[in-house]
This record gives sequence, structure tokens and C-alpha cells, in this order.
Amino acid sequence: MSTTLEDEQLATGRPLTGRRAVVSGAATGIGAAAVAAFLDAGADVVGLLPHTPPPDELKGRCDCLSCDARHRASVATAFESATTILGGLDILPSASGGWQPSSPETLTEDEFDFVLDTNLRTTVLTHWPDRDRAI
Repeated sequence: MSTTLEDEQLATGRPLTGRRAVVSGAATGIGAAAVAAFLDAGADVVGLLPHTPPPDELKGRCDCLSCDARHRASVATAFESATTILGGLDILPSASGGWQPSSPETLTEDEFDFVLDTNLRTTVLTHWPDRDRAI
């Protein structure tokens, strides 16, 4: 009886072995947790960080690249490097995000722009390089 790659992946508890992921927002919170989960599941991962060092739990576990995901040129450069490092791309979660501690009534226009850029623009821009493969 022969086994398939999928059988081996499930048997080892590493179902993402051979898959390649780029995770934006990898410096903290959901992004750092996503990187760790993908690594634990066997994926090769590049984390995109907003000009900060990688969190301690990711140091030495994956490649990390500096990327301000609010800016198209930074995203393009990071994705070019990440896909070269990984040899391709299979998984693309967007975990960039942020907030301003205020209410809608007190949120300044600059704070509102920051929230939109950090939560919406980053999602659009980090998925732009993969637009031809999007489903």
C-alpha cells in the first residue's frame, strides 16, 4: 500500500508541509500567532514586519522582512523577496491591522486615515501581488 504526501502530512500532524506562506502583520498579535501556527503545521513562512524586529517566539524560526504594508512599493519589494526566498506562494493571510483608542466622535481625520490605511489598504495591497491567483 502506498501513501500519498497528504497521508504523510496528516500522520505527522504537519498538514502544511511543502506549502509556502507570506504573513503580513507578523510582528504582534494575530499575525505572530498565524506565523507560529503555520510553522507548527509544517509550512515555510516569511513574516512581514512593519520596521520592527521579529517577536522572540519567531526569532530563528522563519525569515522576516521589513514591510510597511500601507505602501505599494514596500509591499512589492517585500513580495519579490519573499517569493524568491520561498520559491513561490501558496498561502496569503492578511493580519496587518491597528486601531486608535478613541470614539468616532473624537477620532481625528489623521487617526481615521491611519485606521483605514492599516486595516483596509494593507489588505488590498498585500493581496495585489497575488491578484492573478486570487479565488
